[in-house]
Amino acid sequence: HRGNIIEVAVNKGKVQVSDAVQERHVTLLAGQMLRLARGEPPRQPQKLPFADYPGWTENKLMFYQDNLANVCREIERRFNVQVQLSNQKLADITVTGVLETDSIDSVLSTLSILIQQQYRYEKGIYVIY
Repeated sequence: HRGNIIEVAVNKGKVQVSDAVQERHVTLLAGQMLRLARGEPPRQPQKLPFADYPGWTENKLMFYQDNLANVCREIERRFNVQVQLSNQKLADITVTGVLETDSIDSVLSTLSILIQQQYRYEKGIYVIY
């Protein structure tokens, strides 16, 4: 659960996701995931984008069709840093990939390659431009 988005990923077993208001439910099996906004009814599950998704247990950040604004928020949580975008147009860049979380610099270097943008550190804040 991040903000208004709820994500359920199943590596083993099965999980049932229900909507209390409309009483709809869907069952996710191993290898499936579901991402929805709070208050949305559950829909058909998707295949997990990576074998060890979501990756936090393996010290990785894994993103599948996430926007850059959400990716930056996750990096901020993981490393307790501030990450800003120099231009709000960058917020909607779609990110799919795996970032090793050895250090903030390795994460941002890999992210820079994925999104074909650069970053700099200025006044205590990482800025993607």
